[in-house]
Amino acid sequence: MAKLIEVLEGASGLSQLLFNKAGNATFPVKVQAALRSDAIMIVSATQALTQRPLFGNGADPQYASPLAEIAQATKAVSALTNASSAVNSARLEVVQAKEAMTAVTAH
Repeated sequence: MAKLIEVLEGASGLSQLLFNKAGNATFPVKVQAALRSDAIMIVSATQALTQRPLFGNGADPQYASPLAEIAQATKAVSALTNASSAVNSARLEVVQAKEAMTAVTAH
């Protein structure tokens, strides 16, 4: 059973990775800006989840989905290259991670 803290730690690592990739000068300026935007999106989702977890602060099976999505996004961003398809794929994974986090956040 996944714990809220695991989701928050994974999201923190993902946002840090996105900020690091955004600082990589080998990426075009537009890609760097997009990665920064994605990092801020994950930080925002993390803050919301921290303040309003839908299933409480402990362990719950519902936290497994965002944890898996964050892991997939982290893997895609870690392997990011300058290829347009790689950038698009990684950004899609990040959006899916954000959506999974939003699904376990009380509105």
